[in-house]
Amino acid sequence: MDSSRPVLVVCSDPECSSMLLGVIKDYGLEASAARNIRQARTHLQKPDLSLVLCESSLPDGSFRDLFDASALRTSPLRFVVLVRDEEDYSEAMRLGAFEAIPTPCRRSDIQWTMIHALRKQENPAQFS
Repeated sequence: MDSSRPVLVVCSDPECSSMLLGVIKDYGLEASAARNIRQARTHLQKPDLSLVLCESSLPDGSFRDLFDASALRTSPLRFVVLVRDEEDYSEAMRLGAFEAIPTPCRRSDIQWTMIHALRKQENPAQFS
């Protein structure tokens, strides 16, 4: 994942958001945060955005709303969804999420996903 391409964290829980932002910054990536769908939609319009980490349920909607809002983008966007149950996991993967991580998530879960995303971005043929 190109370090010049920002990552968006959409999380209503300040503690979880802080942990996610910390992991992203540990990998030298630029990060921004939104606490709800409304705030996230403004970030989704940025053409250089590369990855979105989001909770499955937010105060004003769900990850499905973010998938819908990103459908008009010309550049691909990967989603990592923090899911609460099997139903959300299945739905996130069906909609094309890069990964779905059960909550409460551990820092190591996010680190592993970031490593995988970085490797896939750098070597897409290796993962096809």
